[in-house]
Amino acid sequence: MTALRNTLASHAGHSKPDNIVAGELHWSDYSGRVTASGVPVLLRPIEFRLLGQLMSHSERVLSRAELLEKAWRTETCIGERTIDVHIRRLRMSLQPFGMDRWIQTVHTRGYRFSPSFTHH
Repeated sequence: MTALRNTLASHAGHSKPDNIVAGELHWSDYSGRVTASGVPVLLRPIEFRLLGQLMSHSERVLSRAELLEKAWRTETCIGERTIDVHIRRLRMSLQPFGMDRWIQTVHTRGYRFSPSFTHH
C-alpha cells in the first residue's frame, strides 16, 4: 500500500497542506510543482489545483461540484462537465509514470484519488 503523507503549513489557520506525498508523486503548493518519480510534471494551473484537492482528500469521493468550488479561484459559470476535461488532461500528464489510474471515476458521484489502486 502506498503511503500518503501531508506536511501541514507552519502557520496557524492554514488548513490545506503545503506538500502532499503519495508514493513517488509529490505535490507542493509552496513551490507550485508536481514531480513523479523525481521528474517534473507540467500541469496547467487548474490541473495543479485539482490534483492538490484530490490528493489532500485521498480515498474520498469528491463530486464535480466540490471540485469546481475548491479548484476554481474565481466565481464563474462553468459547467460541471468541464471538470471531466481537466481530469482527462491530468491523467494524461500522469500516464507516463503509471499514476493516471490513481485518479478514479466514481460513476455518477465524481472522482477519487487512490494511490493504493493497482488495476492491471
